[in-house]
Amino acid sequence: MKILTGVRRLDDLLGGGLPEGSFALVYGPPFAGKEVLARRFLAQSIARGDAALGIVTNATASEFHKDLARSAGNLAVPIASGLLHTIDAYSRVIGFEEDPRLGTELVDGLASLNDLGVALGKVHREITKNASRHALVLDSVSTLAIQTSPQATFRFLQVFIGMARRAGATGMLLVDHGMHADADVQAFKHLCHGIIEVKRDGDRHLLRVEGLGAPPEIGWTEYRFDEANVEITGSFSGGRIR
Repeated sequence: MKILTGVRRLDDLLGGGLPEGSFALVYGPPFAGKEVLARRFLAQSIARGDAALGIVTNATASEFHKDLARSAGNLAVPIASGLLHTIDAYSRVIGFEEDPRLGTELVDGLASLNDLGVALGKVHREITKNASRHALVLDSVSTLAIQTSPQATFRFLQVFIGMARRAGATGMLLVDHGMHADADVQAFKHLCHGIIEVKRDGDRHLLRVEGLGAPPEIGWTEYRFDEANVEITGSFSGGRIR
């Protein structure tokens, strides 16, 4: 079973989407479209009638929902129907109380990753009442590592990914380039089933996939993005993208 990412030609590259139950490390610099890709992934899950879980550490749930709406159209019905779930580990840090009608699970910051794990377990129990699978996005691993430590984050993610997969999740974990030692990035990568990496090369944006069912000979390919979509613009030819 493959889970669509919401980016058509990325799904083509992956042979139909992410393998169900897999976790992808989405790695690259800030403002390079990682977050848009993640929102498209959640929106695609909602569009097919499955649940979606966004775990946000750098924005309030309200801000996250607005950004998601820009990537997916009007999400009022999915939110009301319980398809979209959010864990917000940011609002209380800045002293902001979210609208309880959003159905968001609030966490008092990231000083204790155990609190985040408890929230995840609670939300997964709610999701699995009605859904056998869901899309999950953690935005971001980098914030967790900065607030605690890379070692504590690695240990947490070992448990986190196991819990999520048992609850039927297929996920994306966002990591910012330039914020971690190479050894820490490799450790995070080790926990996942593959990597979707993005980078800037002058005026161009480039993307490549390792693992996740993508052909190993495929290299970097050009893409573009805006606040609503990510589009791979490189062509497929002779088993490669150029």
